[in-house]
Amino acid sequence: MYEQIKRIFKALNSSQAPWQLSLALALSVIPGLTPVMSPHNLLILLLAFFLNINLGLFFMGVGVFSGCAYLLDPLFDTLGFAVLHSAPLQDLWTAWYNNPWMRLSHFNNSLVMGSLIVSLAAAVPLFFIFQFLIRHYRDRLVRLFEKVPLLKAARLFDWKEGEGIA
Repeated sequence: MYEQIKRIFKALNSSQAPWQLSLALALSVIPGLTPVMSPHNLLILLLAFFLNINLGLFFMGVGVFSGCAYLLDPLFDTLGFAVLHSAPLQDLWTAWYNNPWMRLSHFNNSLVMGSLIVSLAAAVPLFFIFQFLIRHYRDRLVRLFEKVPLLKAARLFDWKEGEGIA
């Protein structure tokens, strides 16, 4: 647990721009909240490798949001069921189901549909929220953490272990 927290702070204090860190976390929402074996998760993973984002933060976010997904699965299932049984969209779902490529996406599963809708809707606002929080952390909280003696002692301990700085 200590190592994971240390890695988060290491990523937050890295030289990467705040948008790179917040994009990593925002993209991690999509594979984190949706079922693992979905083709859109492969696209998000390829996008994460293609973009210059912090991959450690991305995979940590996927793990955190996967834990949240289990709590939200009933909500996702209800939302997906409502969307899939919406009368105006029945022709679209029928056409997609008859297309073999679209059927691979498992869109007709209510859990996949509901979790994809929520994760796509949440990714954009979370990008801006994470970016604000990271900038706030870098502007104000880093100076505060440097003044706390206990945190200085933790950095000194890491230095003696060969990982930190003096």
